[in-house]
Amino acid sequence: MGWQPYYVRHEMIHHLQIEQLGILKVKTLPQWFVEGMAYSMSDDPRPALSEPWQSYRTTFDKWLRNIERDKIWERAAEL
Repeated sequence: MGWQPYYVRHEMIHHLQIEQLGILKVKTLPQWFVEGMAYSMSDDPRPALSEPWQSYRTTFDKWLRNIERDKIWERAAEL
């Protein structure tokens, strides 16, 4: 399988989460947000992931649909 671009994007999203919110906040966020965001926004092509990853991605996608995109970090900080 090797390193696919979406694997790198997934890890870079975690880096961005820490950069935007701080390591302490990221450690206290729900996993559906932390991992769901990474799987969703990395353009992971797998239609279904094993659990709990698929549920995290689905929950994040539902959350994202209900917020303004330019407010993602503000809303994340409220979680």
